Formats: sequence, structure tokens, C-alpha cells
Amino acid sequence: MIQKLQITNYKFQILSTVRFFYYTLFILTPLLMSSQTSEMFEFNKMLYIYLISVGVFGLWSTHYILRRPHLYLPKMALIPLVIFIFAMIASTFQSIDVHTSLFGYYGRWNGGLISVISYIVLFFVFIQVFTKDHVHTLLKISLVTSTVVMLWGFFAKFGLDFSCFVFVRELANTCWTTQFQPSIRMFSTLGQPNWLGSYLAVHFFIALYYFLNSYPLLKDHESTLDKMRHVLSKFHLLKESHPFGRHLFYVVYLIFNFLAIYYTKSRSSLLAVGLMLLVGGIVAGTSRISKNQRSWVRLTAILILFSAVMLLVNAQTFSLYEKQPENLEITDSFEIRKIVWSGAVDLGKKYPLLGTGPETFAYSYFFTKPASHNNTSEWDYIYNKAHNEYLNYFATTGFIGLISYLLVIGATVYILYYYSKRYQSSQALITLLSLGYGTLLVTNFFGFSTSTIQLFFFIIPGMVLVLDQKEQKDVSVQDAFYGSNSIKVISFGIIVLMFFAGAYIYRYHAADRLYKQAKDQTYQDNYQQSVLLLTKALKLKYEQVFEDQLSSSLAHLAFVSSFDTDQNMAPQLIKLSKDANANTLRNSAQNIQYWKTRAKNHYLYFQVTRDAADLERSVESMNHVISLAPTDAQSYYMLGLFYSLLSQETGRDEYKQKAQESILKSLRFRPNFIEAQELLQNSI
Repeated sequence: MIQKLQITNYKFQILSTVRFFYYTLFILTPLLMSSQTSEMFEFNKMLYIYLISVGVFGLWSTHYILRRPHLYLPKMALIPLVIFIFAMIASTFQSIDVHTSLFGYYGRWNGGLISVISYIVLFFVFIQVFTKDHVHTLLKISLVTSTVVMLWGFFAKFGLDFSCFVFVRELANTCWTTQFQPSIRMFSTLGQPNWLGSYLAVHFFIALYYFLNSYPLLKDHESTLDKMRHVLSKFHLLKESHPFGRHLFYVVYLIFNFLAIYYTKSRSSLLAVGLMLLVGGIVAGTSRISKNQRSWVRLTAILILFSAVMLLVNAQTFSLYEKQPENLEITDSFEIRKIVWSGAVDLGKKYPLLGTGPETFAYSYFFTKPASHNNTSEWDYIYNKAHNEYLNYFATTGFIGLISYLLVIGATVYILYYYSKRYQSSQALITLLSLGYGTLLVTNFFGFSTSTIQLFFFIIPGMVLVLDQKEQKDVSVQDAFYGSNSIKVISFGIIVLMFFAGAYIYRYHAADRLYKQAKDQTYQDNYQQSVLLLTKALKLKYEQVFEDQLSSSLAHLAFVSSFDTDQNMAPQLIKLSKDANANTLRNSAQNIQYWKTRAKNHYLYFQVTRDAADLERSVESMNHVISLAPTDAQSYYMLGLFYSLLSQETGRDEYKQKAQESILKSLRFRPNFIEAQELLQNSI
């Protein structure tokens, strides 16, 4: 009876629930992945961030209506964010692909306008509900999660991959494709080695803070040698409750953290940690940090740098146990990056004000793609990012977007510096958070931010801003039903909106699962089932990639059905395929992949109709592709291929000549293009 009464009187505390949502954000986001979605890692993480941002904003809005608390609106943070979001909105409105700019490139998602709004919402609510104690709780939770991520990666590195066990019930690291080999480069639950490296680099400095504060301060007059003797004499005190036990945990964590970063082979992450250690050493040597902490910083820097040198010296020893591809010419990743950066700069110059639109780099890079990219080992890759966050903003949002983004970074740096001077008691925490934030700036220079990294980009300044905040009085959801009628109506409206937003996110996830199933059916040449699944997916959520795949599957199905006795089916399927492709191109007219789909589709139509006009439409489509991508070797090859087919069908020499011209242009861009060489020989 007593227990029943307690349950009845339980109140759903709003602010406590909001903070709990943030904790789950830092627990689950790095770990979420699924083999049932088209992209295993980022898609699931991004949708969870959307879900949490909806939840925290809805609950906090209800709290605000009930309590009308004082809003914490630090101008030094909010003004740059407002400028940044308006720049993103302006760039989205004039984007070459508004849908992509809203939702992000399908396959990455982070960076679209909706994702940016979500992060800013998370930042805003964070500074309203968190205090210093809550920040420490969040940081420690994140450290525990990063420990799980590291262990997950270490097991995979040495043959016991829990991801493979979850996906295919096989406790080995052999379930991955050749592009994903955890035994060579560790990526754990983050998806790619560089992403894991960036994530761990931030946590290195979070752990370093707790390492420096986990053992009672020693006397100021003791020398460093005396302190080391004092520490070593305490090695038998390993009880978890003893401060030295916690101290030892952070020592072990730092060593394994650095080792994990090394196993990612992420040069940008190693550089980020090294640079920030150097910066931290300079700060410790020149600031008013206590002598004890300064000594520990120096000692830690020496130990870590010594470990780094030993690891780098033994790099060859580690590589002896790794299976390397034979007879494969691999272009150095940094050389490829320099080529992509050059194209990104040219693209930004071509669209200087607002760029081509957020997250459109995968399409617009072809506009200014350097010819030298064709001679790299990644010549036919689709680069959905510029592999430099700053150049990516320049290319896709222009000078306005880049300047507004740099303004956000500048404001954050100022906040970190200002508050480190203002709050002496928290100076060590702010300094180490600043170094962690600095690793993001370094790794973003050589790569791009992902969903998990973007959380730290926006939340770290929020952590510093709330260090002097007092906890607000909490209220329960039930209180909304005892207020005035207007409060009841507004609260109910918020709950309804949260429900619809959550349902939309669920439909998005369900649609992607259907899309993944459809692609699997396509690989098995089961086009009829693929069409059915894609049709269901489009009913749940419109996505251009769904529609593009549907158009292609319908074209293949038309070709297959042309061998059936029912001769009316193929023309109907061709019409549906054309309609789907036409609608996709209306929404994304400058995406060369969709124009290539049109070219391939018309070739399949030709197989059904035997009408040379369909091959002419293929040629027309590829000519349009080349007008958008004038330096793409593969596009010239495809144009030559269709001209060659048209020549064979019509017997006209002018098509044969144009085929040879197109193939020669392809070979001019990529001399060792084997398929083009063979096609040229066959066309002579």
C-alpha cells in the first residue's frame, strides 16, 4: 500500500529529465550503430541527436511556461550563433540543392541546416539547466563512454570484434569489407579511424584534468623528485575509494587513450594531441596555475611525449604484423587532401558570397575539380566534404558562411580565455577544456566534423558558461495540468508537437531501413522487390536518393519484363522510371549522379525499345554532366561509351569520331585508365 502511494505521488521532474537526456546523449551517441540502416554509424547518431534536441527543447519550454525563470543569454556566445544560423539559412535559400542543404548530404547528415539548428538548441537549453556539478557529472559519464569505445576498438584490433558479433553473430573482425579493417586502422563504434581519433583527442584532455586533480596536492616546497618518490611509495594504496586509486585509473586511461589514437593511424589526431600538449605546457609554465599542478603538467607532458616518441619509433614494428595490399599504388592521403583543398578554394571563389549551399560539396566539387585528382588512387571517389571544415564552409557557404563560422570559434576562444581569468578556482578545468576544444580545431583542419564531434564543438563553451550558474528550482510535468487554461493549452500543444516530431524521426529511420533493404535486393537483381520497398520508403519520407534508386530499379525491371509475355508492362515501367528521374532532376538539377542515372536508364530503355533516340538521350545526359564536371575522366569515358554504342546502332561515322574524341579526353585526364584504353582500341 505504501509503495503504491509513492508511485501515485511520483512527479516527473522536468529539469532533471532534461539533464538525464543530455547524459544519454553523451552515452549513446558515440555507441549507436546499426547494420539495418544504409549508413551504419552517422545516420543513427544524427537521428538520436535530433530526437534528444526535440525532447530537451520541448521539456524546457514547458518548464519555462510554468516557472518563467530568468533566461541566461550571454551575448558573447549568442550573437555569433545568431549570425551563424542566419548565414546558414541565407545559404540554404540559394542552394543548388535546398533539400540537401536542409537535411545534409545523404550519408553524412551532420552539417545540414536542421542539424545546425539542433546543436544550437542543445547549446541554448544546456546553459539554462546545467551547473558546475552537472558539468562534472557529464564529463565523467563521457569519459566512461569513451573507455567503452576504446575497449571495443582494442578488442576489434586484436581479432574480437563485438560489432561483428552484433551484426552477424560472429566474434571476429572478418565481417568488414576491405575499406573497413579494424586490424589495420581502429575505428570502433565511431565509423572511421579519423573520427575515432578526434573523439579520443578531446577526451585525452578531459582525462588529463581529472588526472591532475585526482591526488591530494603535495607540498609546494617539495621538488619534483620528492613528489615522484612520494607517489611511488603509495603504489600499494590501490583501493578504489583511495584518491591514488582514481589517480592510477586516469594514468592508465591516458596511456590507453594515446595508444588507441595511435592505432587509428590518424595523423591529424596525433598532431592535435601533440600541439595541445605543447600549448598546455607553455600555459602551465607562464600562468598562475599552482606550482604543484604545474609540476604535474610538466611531468605528464614528458611522460606522454616520451611514449609518443617510442610509439613512432616502433611504427615499423607494428606494421610488420599488418597485412598490406600487394601491387597497389596508393596516393598519400595528404596529397589527395591538397588537391581537394585546391578545388574547394576555387569553388569558394566561384560562389564567393553564400557558396553553393550547405552540404552540397559532393555535387559542386565537380564544378572545379582539379584535373590532377584523376591521377590519384581515389580518382573515382565521391568527396562529400572538402576534408577541411573551414574550406568546406568556404566552398558551400561562401565568405559569409566561413566568416560567421570563424566568428563562432573566435567567440568560444574568447569565452574560454575570459572565464579562465574570471574563475581562478576553475582555471585548470577551463584550461584543459580549452585544450580539448583546440584538438577539434586541429582535426577539423585536416578533416571534417561528425555528429559526435559537433556535440563537443557546441557544448564545451556551454560547459564553461555555466560554471557559476545556480541550479533552478525544478517543476513537474503534472504541474502544467494545475495551471491556468492557457498554460494547459500551450503545454498540451508542446507535447503534441514533440510527439509529431518524434514520429517524423521514427518515420525517417524506418524509411532508411527500407532503402537499405531495397539496395540489398538490387544487388541480388531482385528489382521488383526493390521497387516495392523504395515505394514504401518514399511514402514515409521523401529523399532524392530513394527516388533516384527507384528510377534505376524501374528501368532495370522494365528491361527484365521485356522478356515476359506481357508486352504492355515494360512501357509502363519505363514511363514510371522517367517520371521518377525527371522529378529528382527538378529538385536537384546540378547533381551529376542523377544525370548519370538518366544516361544509364535510357540505355536500358534502348534495350527494350531498340530506338536509337534513347541512346541519343544518354549522350545528351552525359554532355550535360560534362558541362557541370569538365575535368572528370570517368564522365568523358561514359560519354565515349554511349557514342560508341550509338555508332554501332546507326552506323554513322560522326558518332564513332565523337566517341574516340571523348575517350581520348578521358585518357588525357587519366592516362592509365584501363577501361578507356580498351574502349579506344575497340572503337578504332
